[in-house]
Amino acid sequence: MNEKMKSVSGTFVRVGLTLAIAGAAAVSGAELWRHYVLTPWTRDGRVVADSVTVAAEISGRIVEIRVRENEYVKKGDILFTVDPATYKAALDNAKATVTSTLATMELRRSNAARGHKLTRLSISAQEQEDLDLEAKTAEAIQRVMPGKPTDFVKKNGNH
Repeated sequence: MNEKMKSVSGTFVRVGLTLAIAGAAAVSGAELWRHYVLTPWTRDGRVVADSVTVAAEISGRIVEIRVRENEYVKKGDILFTVDPATYKAALDNAKATVTSTLATMELRRSNAARGHKLTRLSISAQEQEDLDLEAKTAEAIQRVMPGKPTDFVKKNGNH
């Protein structure tokens, strides 16, 4: 029986030792993986920083970068300058759209007013109703348009 106990205890020792080595290898492997994969590093040192997405309020070609690498910046600092030609073209386009919409509205109002001056022999009730509806539609469009062309540019994503 003594021989059998030695055999069983030897088996427990071998299994226990194998499990301990496998556990230590798993813990070491997990720690190495965390160290090399989850912690970014460079040849010179470790990088510990928050990533921040930077985007301009308007789109376009960057013509000047006003910051240097690793320079500290604070809220409100100008980081880069966007080519003003793109923004100016979008603003000019918005101004033209606003002007065109206002002219269309005025034309439709004028047509409706002129239609009201005509007798029923000159214009049908349906035509008069169509003119009134066009004038009301133009006024509604003007109400939803922003007050300034720059607001129109921002609202319609042409920036």
